[in-house]
Amino acid sequence: MVDPVTNELLLNDSNFRFGSQEPPTGQPLPLEVSFVEGEYLANNPAVAEAVNNGFISSGLEHYLNFGINESRAAVFSGTSGSDIVSPVGAENNFVEITGVAVDYFFERDYRSDGLGEFDRLIGTAGVNQFILGTTSATGRSIMPIAVPFYLGEGEATIVDFNQFEGDSIEIFKSSRDNIHVFPSGNDLVIEYQSISIENNTIEVDTVAIIEGGANLNLTQNIETIDDFFGIDRVILF
Repeated sequence: MVDPVTNELLLNDSNFRFGSQEPPTGQPLPLEVSFVEGEYLANNPAVAEAVNNGFISSGLEHYLNFGINESRAAVFSGTSGSDIVSPVGAENNFVEITGVAVDYFFERDYRSDGLGEFDRLIGTAGVNQFILGTTSATGRSIMPIAVPFYLGEGEATIVDFNQFEGDSIEIFKSSRDNIHVFPSGNDLVIEYQSISIENNTIEVDTVAIIEGGANLNLTQNIETIDDFFGIDRVILF
């Protein structure tokens, strides 16, 4: 198989798999829906040019046939409803996975925040980063704020999380809030703790569980990305 962009001879598609080895209940979103086409084309301008010139039909077609074997990164997302997101990746791919709705126009734009969504996010054989938050969301604020997904009613279930392959989870939080991770039965629970200084209260909310992850010992790396507005980026790995 030859990449029409790079003219490189590549392997066939036998070295990648679709999501989980155990199919979840229900049907995953079609790849045509979950694949964030605009971001892939923006990050791969030669592929975008090939699509525009009609040499290949889409960024997804390139990714499935060539990009995977070239270790190109990709983003897969859900919708504003409850979804099963089951992307495709190979051993050396970096794949970002989120259950909320994503659009791309010059930059990534999250179109929902997980409220009322119960999503199932399935890892690939590659290096996966599960996205559970951002720093802005439609209709929230004109100022930078941390927007953790799935606050209130809603939750993400993460499947096939592999710590030894470099998988991680990204969350954004207010600097005064906490992320608490603890086992429950066979699973690992990720809990967001909202701290109100004014009312001296703590509200807790399960935002995600790692299916079968009770024995995981995750490291929590906290990086303050905005001192003035008090925004932290948290990576669990």
